[in-house]
Amino acid sequence: MSLKWGYLAAFVLCLGGIVGFIVGLTQHQTESALNAHGVRVPGVVRYGRSSSSGSTSQNQSQQQSFFLDVAYKVNGQPTERWFECTLMALDTHPQGSAVTVLYDPSDPANAMLGDNLNSESSGWTLYGSILAFIGGILLALYIKLNSRQLADEYGDSSAAPPDQAPPPDTGHWSNDPLSEENPGDIPTK
Repeated sequence: MSLKWGYLAAFVLCLGGIVGFIVGLTQHQTESALNAHGVRVPGVVRYGRSSSSGSTSQNQSQQQSFFLDVAYKVNGQPTERWFECTLMALDTHPQGSAVTVLYDPSDPANAMLGDNLNSESSGWTLYGSILAFIGGILLALYIKLNSRQLADEYGDSSAAPPDQAPPPDTGHWSNDPLSEENPGDIPTK
């Protein structure tokens, strides 16, 4: 294993942390705007369902998503929409249950379930992205501080610091008379 792959993994973690932070910040701004200025209306759960995506092999798990179909009114007009939600929301809100829907009056398509029933919370996205970024930094520091030991362990000669690199081959024979490279008159075994 090359140390370059370790640095690449650290870079990917940091980059993922940055992208995740931007996504989480955008989600947080949307949630905050809906909580501050959105219209709160009562809704009724019509259906709930779950869906699976991903591989079904033994080595990979499936990604589960959960949804509530909610009927509510926008500007007095009845509407219905599927909202992605948490497993707990699906379990605790059977058909006919009351929920709160928040929507943007200038853009009713921008809506979310109230009471933390949504599948994604900006808080978790922000915390996860910060942890990924810190993990990438820590991995890079670990590799940097232990590069010599890791190079020995994984046989990566490119990790040796320049001041500790082996001397270049000059093409000259050794001055040691007992060396096997000595072409002198001293017989070798």
